[in-house]
Formats: sequence, C-alpha cells, structure tokens
Amino acid sequence: MKYTIGIFLIVLSVLFAACELESSTPGNETNATNMTNASLFVDANNTEDTPDFGSGMSSETTQVQEEEETLVEEETTPALAENNGFDATFTEGDILEFKKELAQDPDGDTLRYTFSKPLNADGEWYTGVGDAGVYDITITASDGKLISTKTLKVQVLALNNKPIISNFADITIKEGETLQFNPSVIDVDNDEVTVTYSGFVTEDSYTTTYNDAGEHTVTLVASDGTDVTTKEITVTVTDVNRKPLVSQFATVEKTITEGDKITMTIDAQDPDGDKITVAFDEPLNENGEWQTALGDAGQHELSAKISDGVNTIEKSIDVTIIAQNNAPSITNFEDISVSEGDKIVLNPIVTDADGDEVTFKYTGYMTTNEKQTGFEDKGVYSVTLTATDGQVSTTKTIQIDVVDKNRAPVFNEDLFS
Repeated sequence: MKYTIGIFLIVLSVLFAACELESSTPGNETNATNMTNASLFVDANNTEDTPDFGSGMSSETTQVQEEEETLVEEETTPALAENNGFDATFTEGDILEFKKELAQDPDGDTLRYTFSKPLNADGEWYTGVGDAGVYDITITASDGKLISTKTLKVQVLALNNKPIISNFADITIKEGETLQFNPSVIDVDNDEVTVTYSGFVTEDSYTTTYNDAGEHTVTLVASDGTDVTTKEITVTVTDVNRKPLVSQFATVEKTITEGDKITMTIDAQDPDGDKITVAFDEPLNENGEWQTALGDAGQHELSAKISDGVNTIEKSIDVTIIAQNNAPSITNFEDISVSEGDKIVLNPIVTDADGDEVTFKYTGYMTTNEKQTGFEDKGVYSVTLTATDGQVSTTKTIQIDVVDKNRAPVFNEDLFS
C-alpha cells in the first residue's frame, strides 16, 4: 500500500511537470540562461562570474526552472532604429543609454539588469573620440531566479572633426597695396575642404583702391561637406595721401623776346580731392607772370610748387628769352651852320648795341657826308641820315644853314674901252 501511494505521488509529480513544460512559450527569441556579463566585442572571451541571485538555489533547480518559466522581454533600443544591419548607430561623443523598463516579467517579479562593457552598471556609455567601431552589447534581465539575455549590435561612427583655420588674423594695409590671404586650412579627417571668402573680398587676393580706407570685415568659411568652420577678421585699410597731378605747366607765349610779358599756365588736380595751392618762384610773381626787359635774354628756369597741404611737388620748365634787336644809334650828327662857299663835311658816329653790321645813307640836301656849297646856296636845308642793321633802322634829320657871304668887289679884267 505504501509503495502504491509513493508511485502515485511520483506519477502526479511527473504529470505536473509535463503540464508546466507544455504551458511554456516555445519559439520566444529571448534565451533563458544563467546570467552572464559578456564582453563588449562580438568575439570577446572575457566574461564575468554569474552573480548570486539567492541562497540555496542549485544549478539543477535553475535548470528545471528554466524549463518551466520564460521571461518575456521587450526590445531594448527604443528610439534607435536599425541602421544597415545595426540595432543602433551613434557618433563619438554621444551618450548610449536605455529606457528604464527594458523587459517585463509575466509573474510581475522585479527585474534586475546587467550590462556588458563598455556600458556602466546603469546601462550608460559616454562615448568619446577613439570609440568608433562595431560592438556587441549584451543585456541580461533577472527576476532573481531566471535570466534572459539580449545581444545588440551597435555601431559607433567616428566623430567628424571640423576643419581647422589658422594663419588668418586681423591685418592692416595701405591704400593701393595688395591684400593676399594665405590661411592654413586643415582637416584631421582628411576630408576634402572647400574654402570661400565673403564680405570685403570674395577671393584670396585683392588690390585695394584709393577709396577703400576704413575697417572692413572678411569672413572665411571652410567646409568638409558635413561641418563648417567660420572665422572672421578685420581688414584695416589706411588712407594714403596721393600727390597732386600736374598735367600742364607751360608759358602762354610761344616765342619770348626781351620786353615780352611771360604768363604761366598750370593745370593740376588732386586725386584725393584735396585743395591745391600753387607758389611760383621768382622771377615769376604770385600770379605766374614775368615782365621781361632788355638784358633778360638767355635761358631761364621757371618753377612752381604745387601742394595739397601734405605733399608738395615741384614743376619747372626752361625758357629761352631772345634778345630784342636794338636799332643802330646815331651820334655826332647835329644841326650846323656854314657860309656860302664852305665845304660841308659830316662825321656822324653810328653804332649797333647788338654788334650787327650797319649800313646808312643820306637824303635831302646831301647824299653823301660831304658837299661843297656855292655862293648861290644861301638858305636852310635838311639832311636825313638813315642807319639800319637789316632789321630795324634809326633815322635822324639835321638842319644845315648856309649863310650868305658878302664878297669884295672884283675888277673886271678888261678895264679899257
């Protein structure tokens, strides 16, 4: 009888276990195993010891319980969609973390999670530079008796480094100088970088104009197609005072002769729009005029200073003054009085200050410098002397008074009848 009751109890126990096995959920993707802390990498061999989830629980008991009970698990990567076969993709510098509730226990038991490295105990990983790669992350969930394991494939992408700009700083140049930029732009990822300028210039070289004085902003943008680095500098263009420009400095007179009046003409402009002043040097007066005189013949340098108040330039020209031709001079040719019968001899002195050859002639009462008067010549006569150097002439007229001369009686030769 005792044996019969014992056999009956054994049969009931077996039947009860069979029913429990049938009630378990087949085909569930979550594997019920002893909880382990697997390595981060897919082929990692480093595992941690199975934690103790209760005293007195043998491995045989755990095996039976695994066959009787399965932990229902939910997906552990909320908000992280699959990407090219990966359960989640991050970038270096991102924080990898999970939701608080990763799984559900059908019996309502409290679950405890463990995470494989490099996650910390709270299931977090603060990725950093150098963490790029593919990782198998293992998560275990335990209700204290049974555990479930989930492995995720996570991709960590290398952080894109922005281009680095150097040798691009504020600069000061003068108007008229050429602005040349030679920035150093590098990309540690070896990405192809495009560089653009904006603002005061749109290229790396620019020749400033004389209207560019002031402060200007130049922006340099370097892009690797993903990230952009921008640097802004100030270009200070200092004003350059340009000298006045003289387009004409000449005399109005084409031919200058002693005695002529010289008048200068000047045409000057200032490229910066500054007021121009002109100061003439002697012998020019303040109006740029010179009244020449006899003795000024020769070559002279006429000059003037043109100033915009900052810069002064000097202009000069050479002027040749032609000597004025002097008329011959006649001296020792004055009025005279002679008696009838006298011989008139004229000895005028004719000179030329220029040394020119002089010819002369007499007209009027005399045609030469000598004349024998007769006793019938009583009267007053004019004699004109004309001297010429071939260009100019000098004329002088004198009066010759022929005075009557009383003669004594003269006997005839035939005195007898």
